Amino acid sequence: MQGRQLQLWWIWPNEVDSDEMAISTDTYELTGREVSSLLGDQAKDDGSRWISTAVVDAFKDVLMQKLTESGHPPPYINFIISVHGGTTILGMAPSTSTQRGKRTRKGKQPIQDDQPQPQSVFRPSWVRAMPKNCNRIFVPACHNGHFVMMVVDCLEKVFYFFDSLPSATHRALAPILRKALEHICIENLDHKDVHTWLLKYKDDIPTQDKYASDCGIFMLTFMESLIFSNKIVQFEEADCPRIRQRILLEFYYNSLLPKAVQS
Repeated sequence: MQGRQLQLWWIWPNEVDSDEMAISTDTYELTGREVSSLLGDQAKDDGSRWISTAVVDAFKDVLMQKLTESGHPPPYINFIISVHGGTTILGMAPSTSTQRGKRTRKGKQPIQDDQPQPQSVFRPSWVRAMPKNCNRIFVPACHNGHFVMMVVDCLEKVFYFFDSLPSATHRALAPILRKALEHICIENLDHKDVHTWLLKYKDDIPTQDKYASDCGIFMLTFMESLIFSNKIVQFEEADCPRIRQRILLEFYYNSLLPKAVQS
């Protein structure tokens, strides 16, 4: 029964293209539409291949479960913050605007919006399960439909920023994430010198095609390979359909079964 149900997903992905729950974890539920987005190579349009934040967090659950069962590869003790954490930080960060929504005229200064600082919106629940001996933190985030990731390496004392589609706009997100994470490193891990740590933009990583919708797949692959091999595996855009199917299989084989199978 399980094999037949899984086979249906490969042959008729549209059958799970709905808002009904298809996969559930301890903390998240994925709809049929979200599961179908992982079958991006069979999608009718590029937009339907964009994975949701729920898919990212469900895969985070899978990775943390595997670490619990197999142990953390030395020398790191890893922790992954919910993608909602990083996304909230970027969404609440101070921005600049001008009166009446118009562009600033020459000689005039933009008006700062009265918004909370990144560290003030960070919720304790996001790091409640973080072990005290954690020495590497993964922070996935989504901003304007694009996934990026910050990795805090407490052993090297470096903030690493990962972006599969590098641009000046995306690079500007790194200091915002860093500011909030400095607060966490001080309060939760007692790293008083965190303000002196370097911020590095990872330029030696695989990049996606400009018009593809695989930023989430690239980010999850960066995360998984770093956690289990401490390096970035080499892959390219053409590998994404295979990676998408493997992620779906990870959900399946880690007891995150479709509701129809569970019953």
